[in-house]
Amino acid sequence: MKSFIKKSYILILLGLNIFIGCKKDDVSIPVYYLIQSEKLDTLDNSFLLYFKTSKRYECSNYNIENQFEISGNEFKISLSEIKKPQICLTASGPANCEQNFKQVKEGNYVVKFDINGSDIIGKLTISKSDIDFIIPNNNCINIENPKIKRVPKQVIWGNLTGKAILDDKTIYNKFLDSLVAIGAKKVNLPDGNYWYFKITNGEIFSEEIGDNKFIIEYSNNFEDVKKLVLKFEAKYKESLFIRIETGNGKVFAN
Repeated sequence: MKSFIKKSYILILLGLNIFIGCKKDDVSIPVYYLIQSEKLDTLDNSFLLYFKTSKRYECSNYNIENQFEISGNEFKISLSEIKKPQICLTASGPANCEQNFKQVKEGNYVVKFDINGSDIIGKLTISKSDIDFIIPNNNCINIENPKIKRVPKQVIWGNLTGKAILDDKTIYNKFLDSLVAIGAKKVNLPDGNYWYFKITNGEIFSEEIGDNKFIIEYSNNFEDVKKLVLKFEAKYKESLFIRIETGNGKVFAN
């Protein structure tokens, strides 16, 4: 049985060129990526920053030396050298580091990067519906995904898989009807990248979600959703698998 509660993240990918002095003619420029994310929670969401290199090392636990600080509406991020671990995890992988800034509210933030002595100032705007990151043109930082949509707390999404639904396509509609019976409603989200999924022409797409997928509005007691998943599990046993994620970080699965 999988856990019914999971911490979730809404992520934005940012491409960074990080090198001493950020000299444009330096042919040995290593490329880094910054992933900014929102950690969904029942109460206050938080803000996560994750950096990784494009270069892969012989150990998957190489570390990027760093310092992170937040004061009021200002972030300070310092990145320096790549540090080899004392104990090597034998699988190859990028060097990385991350930091969780708790309870970041809606508003405008100044983000000051110190990258091996080079200073770059960006602007982060968190609104009710979007997260925007703007950095002026420079030789150090390039933004891959400057904007993503935020997942509303009253949204749930997921899919159904397994032999039972392959044999009987009506199970999908029966499950959706059961969700409607406990208070679910149709939702129309604007098109865009919500990190966990994308909405295109009103339809949900995700690498983790295949066929028989759905996204709906739900603001009632989540215990009823949990009971519904268990009810279908009891009826169809291991021939049906249901996974539901919520806008407040919960996961219901059998």
